Amino acid sequence: MRLLLTDAFRYTDSQCNDIRKLGVELLFVDREDSDLDDDAFQVDALICNWLLVHHDIRKFKNLKYIQLTSAGLDRVPLDYIHANGITVINARGVYSIPMAEFAVGSVIQLYKDSRELYDQQKTEHWEKHRKLKELFEKRVLILGAGNVGCEVAKRFRSFTSEVYGIDLFPKQVDVFKEVYPLFMLDEELKKSDVVVLTLPLTKETENIINRKRLFGMKKDAVLVNIARGGLVDEEALVEALKSHLYGAAFDVFKSEPLPKGSPLWKCSNLIISPHNSFVSDKNSGRMWNCIYKNLKEFLSVSKLKNQ
Repeated sequence: MRLLLTDAFRYTDSQCNDIRKLGVELLFVDREDSDLDDDAFQVDALICNWLLVHHDIRKFKNLKYIQLTSAGLDRVPLDYIHANGITVINARGVYSIPMAEFAVGSVIQLYKDSRELYDQQKTEHWEKHRKLKELFEKRVLILGAGNVGCEVAKRFRSFTSEVYGIDLFPKQVDVFKEVYPLFMLDEELKKSDVVVLTLPLTKETENIINRKRLFGMKKDAVLVNIARGGLVDEEALVEALKSHLYGAAFDVFKSEPLPKGSPLWKCSNLIISPHNSFVSDKNSGRMWNCIYKNLKEFLSVSKLKNQ
């Protein structure tokens, strides 16, 4: 097998040698948006993130295997991949823990007026805040009961919140009090104090939190998006934040970087972060384990099929 590695992950010499010991020939590209020579298009496998946004997958004539360093699958042409029998694997589980911590931490920042208190500190101003909130017995709704959603649920449960899920393919998971199908979303939004988005971006989920659903959310609810910006109507979000939502925390946006001049920057009850929720000092080790384990398993299965 010939495998193209990109700058989506930084490999040590030892890790490259471990891959070579599996009988794999390695090719490297410094940047995923750089030009590729003909040899690169002849590889059997890719480990990448944005590569197939910048390069037409149809040029990779021998492609059999793609390992993504992202949890989302919205950066690859899934219809073509499935039609051509190519194996594609995401980075499932690699970023779930830091994203879950980020989601809970963002709600706590809003509930405890952390930003306002820090602003007071900068100006040496002493004033008590009397309207702080707590997570105890709050009703939390998580859209997406997959790996990230489950990690989010575990952490809210530790605060004695009541945690419910909504999923495209609902099945009962013990970290949720109940997991509901998508058609119950509108009803659940009316009752939820905190709503966290962990869904993938697909044709079915695009703009799932539209104007109607934003204005159907409970008064003083908090909305957290650590998934994809395309899930939410951002114009309507600005209005809902001014109208009835207690606050929101968004790590992802339809356009990234978030453009200067966007009205979202002016929302005082919105925490904005630069697609940072997945970052952790543990990521590199988890990502390497994911890359090596999946590649080794794929090669073992391929070898069995060819025997």
